[in-house]
Amino acid sequence: MSDDADEIERFTEQAKWLFAYHESRGESLYTRAVALLGFVGVMLALLLGADLPKGVDVTCPIKVTFVATVVSLLMTGGCCLLAFKTRDSKVPSVSQLRENWQHWVDDQRRGSAAKDVAEMLLRAKELDEDSALDWAKKTADDRARWFEHAVFCMGVSLVSLTVLLAVVGYQLSF
Repeated sequence: MSDDADEIERFTEQAKWLFAYHESRGESLYTRAVALLGFVGVMLALLLGADLPKGVDVTCPIKVTFVATVVSLLMTGGCCLLAFKTRDSKVPSVSQLRENWQHWVDDQRRGSAAKDVAEMLLRAKELDEDSALDWAKKTADDRARWFEHAVFCMGVSLVSLTVLLAVVGYQLSF
């Protein structure tokens, strides 16, 4: 292999690695958001379906903490749903790959296959447009941002739930 071909191969391998890394990162966040959304659903079902124990009066602190818990759980669920949101794909097109293959088969572009593949991944000729790598990174970053918000809202809901249980427990202890 020539030096140019070796260097093109290095760029292509790095681009493939980065694409796989960001895709894996995005899928991991998607999976975590699914699990968190399931937990939120269970918590909401238990909260909304439960009756207060006998001897507990519905006071203002109970109402406020109950509403805060439900609202923060709903916000957690909403953030999880936004983590699932998909974006327009910028992955290399099948038609472009087929066209490059046809030119290569017709002997019009022999020696340029490695450059063509690298260009499809990196889009170096059009730096102002997103490449497949940009798309994968932005998708993973968006999911990470929404999952981060979901985790924060879940933390708020757990604190609120703890306060609610403490208020109910306080009433039951007297």
